[in-house]
Amino acid sequence: MSSEGPVLGIPGIDSAAEIGRAASHITYRVRDVATGRIVVIKLLNAGRDWPGLEERFEREQSAMAALVHPNIVPVLGHGWSETGMPFIVTEEVVGGSIADRLRGPTPMTGPDILGLGVRMAGALESAHRADVVHGDLRPADMMVSPQGEPLLADFGVVTLVRHDATDVADPVELAHVAPELLDGTPATPESDVYALASALYTLFAGLPAYVRPGDQSVIPVIKRIASDPLPDLGAKSVPAPVVDVMSKGMAKNPAERYQAALDLGRALQQAQVALGIPVTEMAVLGSPKARSAPARSVTTAATPATAVTAATPGTAATPPAPARPTAATSAADSPPPNRTPLLIAGIVALSVLLAAGVFFATRGDDSEEAVSTTTTTRETTTTTSPTTTETTLPPATTDILTNDEGQLSVEVPIAWASRDTTATSGGFPSIRAATDLAEFLGTTFVQPGIEFVTFPVDVIDPSDLSAALDQIIAIDRGGNTLDTLCIRGERTEFVPNGAGLVVGQFEALSACNGGGDVLIIAATDAALSFTVLIEVHVGSPPDDAGVDVVTSTFSVVQFP
Repeated sequence: MSSEGPVLGIPGIDSAAEIGRAASHITYRVRDVATGRIVVIKLLNAGRDWPGLEERFEREQSAMAALVHPNIVPVLGHGWSETGMPFIVTEEVVGGSIADRLRGPTPMTGPDILGLGVRMAGALESAHRADVVHGDLRPADMMVSPQGEPLLADFGVVTLVRHDATDVADPVELAHVAPELLDGTPATPESDVYALASALYTLFAGLPAYVRPGDQSVIPVIKRIASDPLPDLGAKSVPAPVVDVMSKGMAKNPAERYQAALDLGRALQQAQVALGIPVTEMAVLGSPKARSAPARSVTTAATPATAVTAATPGTAATPPAPARPTAATSAADSPPPNRTPLLIAGIVALSVLLAAGVFFATRGDDSEEAVSTTTTTRETTTTTSPTTTETTLPPATTDILTNDEGQLSVEVPIAWASRDTTATSGGFPSIRAATDLAEFLGTTFVQPGIEFVTFPVDVIDPSDLSAALDQIIAIDRGGNTLDTLCIRGERTEFVPNGAGLVVGQFEALSACNGGGDVLIIAATDAALSFTVLIEVHVGSPPDDAGVDVVTSTFSVVQFP
């Protein structure tokens, strides 16, 4: 090692220069002598003789080195200095951090923050599946690559050194600490979920939820974290779907939060769908950990537009589904996706409310100025991203089908002029609509179209929606069923946005009889008072815009 710069007691490096200092570690930029490559070394303020530290350090950093994730700063190695201090070697990230964006002249837009949250959730979930908890996630740990890709850094660094989250003097250090950590409880995946939601909250609001300007002591911050309600982001013009996700992500009781980073990421994707924002990919690596009970809470279930793509190490993640799977389905979490996600999450919304103005402009300011909302209609052109990309929904007509058994309403594209509104043999309201109904009812699967049927509880049990989907699968189609005609997808729980149906299950099937894709959906309301079965033929070539219309406007208006 050269005589210039600090002497770290780490062989094989030179030209060390300190570039950052925290209570838990000091960060150096160094040159690897063997390769000439510039890397970063974090030298932890800990000792090899600390009880349990060596085993945990070796386990966690070996796991992180093996985890090649598109949104995690690569760990190149780890070891021990000549004085017995642990160090971690990572790639150098030169694009700054998300914290810099908070202080900079160009705060992030609302859609930017949602996209960031989805990617960070995928990174967290992947680390958790490798049994590594971050423990101190904050905007400063979210780095930005020169290509603009967010990268999460410093997994396990702080928790190795500081066992008590409140053992700090600066109130800002507590900004993203989950309430359960205030009594010295070790960090958990649930506390990481809180920290990520808190970091995103800060980006939306411009300030942490519980730290006030001028705070000189940690005591008032601890009291606020423990007992104060979450300040309302709605007052800062953040749309309701986003406010709901932040509120659940930062619930004081860990049992009331999203139970995995994956669930938080899916909820953020669902908010993107509700707001008409292109859905961000979420790369998740590794096998899911067993949970104590199946997730049945409708607020944590995934939407059809939020299927997770398991990225191959060393490759970029591909966009998430509603997803026509391919034959080579990944075992990690969901089928590989296709092009543009459909608005399946809005299946029962009579309209999708888009929060306008400030949310799609810059965030991170402390303005209390309110903005209005606009409602999309079938013939309205709406901007769906902070860029100039626009989506025009095709003209549609509203069908309201009423009889003694119930009433349903749905908007159908005018181009889907071939339709049948004859009730089922049991008298239940139903509709079939397509560009060519004869082809739709055949087994070519090339004509786009939809079929809705609503059933009372004594006909189809709404408490078992998976069994209801099985009934769609089992329908005879000229001597075949969907499972023999199509490539099956993964079945996913989801929560539609809007009033009416509040929980459902979804499965996407692809290449049906060599034609297009089929989406099957079973849904009900919170009271489990009916079951609706929906089959959507996407068509070949796909009519995504037409499918968007029917799946974002369907509603059970009444049911006896």
